[in-house]
Amino acid sequence: GGVLAALACSLLSDVMNSDPHVVYHVHKSGIAETFFKMVKGGKIDTTDKIWLSTIPPVPELIMALPNVIAALALTSEGALKVKEANPFPALMKILFHPKYAMPRSRCLLNELTAITGTGLDEVMRHVPSLRTLVMKSIVDSLKEVILIGKKLVEREEMTVLSDKQ
Repeated sequence: GGVLAALACSLLSDVMNSDPHVVYHVHKSGIAETFFKMVKGGKIDTTDKIWLSTIPPVPELIMALPNVIAALALTSEGALKVKEANPFPALMKILFHPKYAMPRSRCLLNELTAITGTGLDEVMRHVPSLRTLVMKSIVDSLKEVILIGKKLVEREEMTVLSDKQ
């Protein structure tokens, strides 16, 4: 599933980048909406209180997502639709979610985060109207990582205290 989705995303971004007139048709046909649903799909896990993405842990797919977003925003109308959909918070959550990290997955190893970050940088440089959304999602994600870290420290401190008793 994830490898096929990665190939479809790569094809989609390549076609739109080679002919920006196609962007209109991708949005009109519902392909863009389906893409946004894929990226933003998920739910909150009631046990761990974390967001569970529907994106499979396939590095090629995750690396392709920013390229598709950038291609969907090649036109001013497309940029407005990307802005309305705001897929950036969901994309950022993937980068620190346990489903994608060791030991559950090797997905975030190597250069995946750098390539994804470069893709988001491209979006911000080429579509200035999306810069605020991308930056806000980065800041919100960093705040969430800090909160996760604080909870982990609290749990470890409680474990140490219970071990001493």
